[in-house]
Amino acid sequence: SSIQLSAVLDFADALIFVMAIPNLLGLYILAPEVKRDLKIYLSDMRESS
Repeated sequence: SSIQLSAVLDFADALIFVMAIPNLLGLYILAPEVKRDLKIYLSDMRESS
């Protein structure tokens, strides 16, 4: 017996969603650090030009 394509696609979509959750959580947690580093980087770029 074989699995229907729609079931496989639904399962793949669910796995992609599950993998996205930790990435979104990481983005949320690291956002302040990225913002701070971006400010430092842009400040350094302004000073060098």
